[in-house]
Amino acid sequence: MGPVTQPVRSRNQSRNRRRPPAGRNQTRPQPRIVMPPPPVSPYGEMSRQAADNRRKAIAAVVLAPFWPALVIAVVLGAVVGWWLAPVVLVALTLGGAAWLWRAAETRALSVLGAAPLGRTGREAARLHNLVDGLCVVAGLPTPRVLVVQDEGLNALVVGTSPETAALVVTSGLVVGLSRIEMEGVVAHQLSHIRRGDALVAAVAAVTVGPLASVWSGLGARAAAALLDHREEATDAAAVGLTKFPPALASALDKMREHRVAPRNPRIDPLWDVAPQAPGSGPDPVLGALTANRVEERIEALTEL
Repeated sequence: MGPVTQPVRSRNQSRNRRRPPAGRNQTRPQPRIVMPPPPVSPYGEMSRQAADNRRKAIAAVVLAPFWPALVIAVVLGAVVGWWLAPVVLVALTLGGAAWLWRAAETRALSVLGAAPLGRTGREAARLHNLVDGLCVVAGLPTPRVLVVQDEGLNALVVGTSPETAALVVTSGLVVGLSRIEMEGVVAHQLSHIRRGDALVAAVAAVTVGPLASVWSGLGARAAAALLDHREEATDAAAVGLTKFPPALASALDKMREHRVAPRNPRIDPLWDVAPQAPGSGPDPVLGALTANRVEERIEALTEL
């Protein structure tokens, strides 16, 4: 009896044998899992706001010297030759913008007459400790702490960058707030630095500030375009640092009752609470300049 030979199967028959019948042992498609978008970081939002404020500040320092440069360029073009007009316009505009950018912080602080706040004394040491601790939480370099001799309770920040920013407080604020209230005010001012508001404040002091002292109405509209909607957003950012809205609300209430006296039209719009002369209400021009609705801010904080 000869050897048994196996039948030869074609390649198609092998494939058909290995393939399971339709409808049997087929893997069901897995449902597609859609991941929710990651939450928006408040620091990322503040970074975008800082970029917007930087563009706004650059536009302000360019437009401020542009108009006088345009007049000078037209006059020289008519006298010497029109080929000279664009050269003069570009040179004066860029030169003036560079000078304003470099001088903004120094000019604002010189008008304030602020001096460095020492670390001696219980209230001064408390303020420095709060600034140091909150800067670590906020991820910011520690700003200079300066003081202005004034019985009113107020604060502001100026600086063309977080590394050179200065926190300016009144002597009345140093001794007039409790520790928890001071923490809310410091968190508010540090949030101004992170959002780029300190840069806008410094630029406003050297661009629209002088205009406000000459033409209050036009200066008010120009400053409002630079400084609008900054306090409410910064209050929310400050609460994100301290986690205690009543502290900042209580501090604002005291600052509203004990305002600083008007000092200089270039600087007055930059204070956290608009200055007020003794025995009078808030200046309506300053109110327009700062868009500083303290009552609405306190009400919003009490609802958080």
